[in-house]
Amino acid sequence: YEVVKILDASPVSLQEVQVQLYRGIYTGKFVRERRDFVASLLEKFGVVFHSDGTDALVRAAKDGEEVGGEAASLPVITFGDDHVLTVADVQLFVVRNKRLGSSPDSALVIDALRTRVLSDSLLVLEAEVTGLDTTAEFIEYRTRLYRRMIVTFVRKRKVLETIDISEEDVRQEYEKGKDGFKKADQLNAREILLETRAEADAVVQRLRQGEDAVVLARSLSLRPGAVRSEGHVHVGASDGELWGEHFDAVWNAAEGDVVGPLQMQDGYLVLKIEAVEKDRLRTYDEMRLGLTHRLKLGRQYRAFEVYIEGLRERFTDRVVWHDDSIEALAERPPWSEAAQ
Repeated sequence: YEVVKILDASPVSLQEVQVQLYRGIYTGKFVRERRDFVASLLEKFGVVFHSDGTDALVRAAKDGEEVGGEAASLPVITFGDDHVLTVADVQLFVVRNKRLGSSPDSALVIDALRTRVLSDSLLVLEAEVTGLDTTAEFIEYRTRLYRRMIVTFVRKRKVLETIDISEEDVRQEYEKGKDGFKKADQLNAREILLETRAEADAVVQRLRQGEDAVVLARSLSLRPGAVRSEGHVHVGASDGELWGEHFDAVWNAAEGDVVGPLQMQDGYLVLKIEAVEKDRLRTYDEMRLGLTHRLKLGRQYRAFEVYIEGLRERFTDRVVWHDDSIEALAERPPWSEAAQ
């Protein structure tokens, strides 16, 4: 039996949720149609799962170790006229696959392979058999994808891999920016929102008797998302407007205090203060990863600009600027206006 309490009965217009609905409906249809299409390909290409190879994968999943030796060459799946997937080809998708659980069997292994390996293999074969991989549309798509891959690879090899950030670099960046690394005063608490004063009083007593605030927030709080957030809330020095007349009571609380009940607009609130953090300078260890990332991004950007400028100079005689086309583009309205 389920008891439902309506917290918000305000209507939601179609326009507000149209995009989400479209995405959900499209995804659902895509999943179903892809599943049905792959099922038809299983029959079309005579897919066979071989027990010896499947059993070897089951043992590997149980042991958590990859198969070696002759067993690695055992066929697991055959399809089409001459397509074979061996244990070595597919064991990556089985060994240490947490979705198989603690007691994997052949049915679970086959299902994992059908989902993660076989579907793509059959789709590729279907494209080759029907000639989709030779169409002008596919060739154009492959060319665009190839160009993007080349750009990504060259940028990584010629620029990104040349960037080195030393510990001393990070330490200097920390010392230089100390004034901006202060952490303001804040409280960390668990909040539990109740409907009535009596319910809130009862929760105050339970907290003072040592019950877990996380458990109470997950099971009792009316706050949307309380199960996911476990009632976690931050209170900062600039949050006075948010808390109104209750701010002083909350802000002056000490670690371990139970605050409330506080009568809020949407009910009665009880807080368990978990930590009081005073204004302090963030330590080097706290800032190290962020500073390393920031330094790397900055140096990568500058190095890439230098690299691109070198390419411009190197290939300047092979670059042609078509002034007429540029002028025509300059006279056009902004893209957004042109699209309308």
